[in-house]
Amino acid sequence: MRTPYRRTETDMRYVERIRQAVLYLWSNLDRDLPLERLAEVACFSPYHFHRIYRGVMGETVFETVQRGRLHQAARRLSASDKPLEQIARGAGYGSLAAFVRGFGRHYGMTPGRFRAGAALRQSIVQESFMQTVQIQPHAEPMTLLLRRHQGDYMNIGIAFEDLMLRAMPHYRSETPARVFGLYYDDPDSVPVDRLRSAAAIAWSPDWPVPEGLAVLELPAGRYGVLRHTGPYSELSHSWRQLYCEWLPHSGEEPADLPCVEEYLNDPRTTPPMALETDLWVALK
Repeated sequence: MRTPYRRTETDMRYVERIRQAVLYLWSNLDRDLPLERLAEVACFSPYHFHRIYRGVMGETVFETVQRGRLHQAARRLSASDKPLEQIARGAGYGSLAAFVRGFGRHYGMTPGRFRAGAALRQSIVQESFMQTVQIQPHAEPMTLLLRRHQGDYMNIGIAFEDLMLRAMPHYRSETPARVFGLYYDDPDSVPVDRLRSAAAIAWSPDWPVPEGLAVLELPAGRYGVLRHTGPYSELSHSWRQLYCEWLPHSGEEPADLPCVEEYLNDPRTTPPMALETDLWVALK
């Protein structure tokens, strides 16, 4: 993970103003997002906003917007049979042609091919996952810094962006941060507006806790871990197989802890099909 922040008082003021623009951006991915409006939210001149944004975020506004919109589109392609034109409009694209070009650059294939391959990728997961779940002991508890999120899990990206902007200026290690997602509810049985989750990073108990964030100790113990390779939009397939197939036949009992995902590479620099995520289930 890149940490393009300097730890100075002036930079913290800049980071807070960019954070306001990022929160607005992620809350309005399906709308037109003119640069002038984002600059206004951040209280910067439009002449300087984009350069400051890139310096703080490590990517352009366009790259942030495209990444968020295409993640949502990929989820809809995998989970529904809605027409491509409707998915393109829902992702904020003005035309199907623009959506196809943008999706192809990011995912390395057309939206239609991605949708057609979703069932095949799911069947591959189903056939191979029994051999890939590992029982991993964790001898020491881990402290996590959390930014809580309520609502659709698909929109937790806003929590991760907010967490990184608040936390990274206080991060005291030279090693890349370990990044996690915590998911407390079953999305198939809890109304979407009541789903509880949190974006998290590993944190030292000695470091300060930024205002608005919280800490949680993930206890030591045994965890069943399944590695998922591919886009985040298809993680739900691996979770279903883990709970429907592996756990009932494993002889194990789940502990009273939320589901955990550890994201092993950076979605800003890694093609979606090459993303790796470890799924953790705490065991008694």
